[in-house]
Amino acid sequence: MLHTRFGVCLVVVGALALSGCGGDDASPSGTAAATTPGSSNTDGAGATLTISGLAFSAVTSAAGESIAIVNDDGFGHTVTDRDGGFNVKVAGGATGELTIDQPGTYKIFCEIHSDMAGTIVVS
Repeated sequence: MLHTRFGVCLVVVGALALSGCGGDDASPSGTAAATTPGSSNTDGAGATLTISGLAFSAVTSAAGESIAIVNDDGFGHTVTDRDGGFNVKVAGGATGELTIDQPGTYKIFCEIHSDMAGTIVVS
């Protein structure tokens, strides 16, 4: 019985430790932040990248402009730059935000669903 309790405690501690892992990565080419479900683009302006049906919408943005990320799917996704410039995690039904400071064409994908791909054009 003692071994069973110890095993259960070990599993619970491990699960709690793993639940604290994760976060949003940012690099010099952009900044990224995830927000809570139901929130919106903080400045009310800018482009919107919508995730729906396991697909990214097309988006064009000005350098330094906030891009709202709207995840209409019921499960999490990431908006990840193939060159490692940014990685934003957005829970299902939630919104996030991304700002890319350098002009260019950014090829994006979802780390969770590797078949999802798209492009963000920044002028």
